[in-house]
Amino acid sequence: MSYDPDPPSFALLGPSGAGKTTLANWLMEVCPSFTMAISHTTRPKRPTETEGVDYYFVSNEEMDSMVESKKVVEKIEVHGNTYAFTRSEVERIWSLNRLCIFVVVADGLNQFIDMGIKMIPIHIDVNGGDPVLTGRLTDRGDDPSSIKKRVENAPNERRDITKNRHPVPYFIDNEDLEKAKFLLFSLVEWSMILHEQGQGSDPDPDMFNAWRDFVCNEDVQNHKQARDVAHFLVDNRGGSPLRMSLLYGFKLKELTDGGVLK
Repeated sequence: MSYDPDPPSFALLGPSGAGKTTLANWLMEVCPSFTMAISHTTRPKRPTETEGVDYYFVSNEEMDSMVESKKVVEKIEVHGNTYAFTRSEVERIWSLNRLCIFVVVADGLNQFIDMGIKMIPIHIDVNGGDPVLTGRLTDRGDDPSSIKKRVENAPNERRDITKNRHPVPYFIDNEDLEKAKFLLFSLVEWSMILHEQGQGSDPDPDMFNAWRDFVCNEDVQNHKQARDVAHFLVDNRGGSPLRMSLLYGFKLKELTDGGVLK
């Protein structure tokens, strides 16, 4: 199976309850050019989930059969359940000729990158820690024993991400969903602008961090702002993080005062 690593795919990583799937689904709503790869899992289906939309739900025996017949290209164990992307699913994604977003763990990211697939990996988490994760897992209908296991494993998942052999250079705090949406949309737009201009597809992590810290303290959450600021950052990508943060503020004020942004 051959892969075209250009343009890149986007990978969301983070502990259970951080909101990875929520953000991926939202991105597909606002960006029709995106599609999400659907994995197979042996985990029981939650009441809010749909077969073939959230996951393909299979038995342990079915999963073993797929692995033995080499239908699986990526496979990981999480919280006592198996998750896997099949060869046919990856081929389906590539045949659509659309941008792809994957929700993976660190080991899954490594497997895809080792296969030659270009990934922009993004760590999604919540600075509020275990109480926020517990509340979200409860709201989505997880049973108490599963919630306990997932929250207890969150530090291990964070460690795997931060120490991963393929670095995960971008971090988005999803405690505030609206700001997380804005930052994800902006990072994706920035990456696509770089790609279109032949400048690679990886935004400078230090510049993104300075930008993220500014955004988290400002009310800048609409998509037109994301596009304009992404273009501006690409045009000035040689600047230092501090300079970029300042320029971003001035550019935003200029666009707002000029009536470009509403």
